[in-house]
Amino acid sequence: PSSAERLRLFFMHNADWSRARREYLHHYVRFRLGEVGASASLTADQRSGLDRLFTGLIAAGQASGEWRRGPDPAMLAHHLQFLHMAALLRWLGAPDL
Repeated sequence: PSSAERLRLFFMHNADWSRARREYLHHYVRFRLGEVGASASLTADQRSGLDRLFTGLIAAGQASGEWRRGPDPAMLAHHLQFLHMAALLRWLGAPDL
């Protein structure tokens, strides 16, 4: 599949996973956000891996010409992680969503 399709599939599966664990997910997110100050000292295996997943998808899309080259994939992945987190926090904070 294309990089865009792979990213869309990730978000679909992530949404399914999150819905199945909604009752516990806010506790996990709170815990992870409590580690924000320490995140610079976390090793790659202690991190969620979302940064690497997004970076790889973005880099593949740029390499294939599907997405514009130029912006650093790691920087774009960082922004995408924040967008993902914002959507997740909004969803967790609104039980009727």
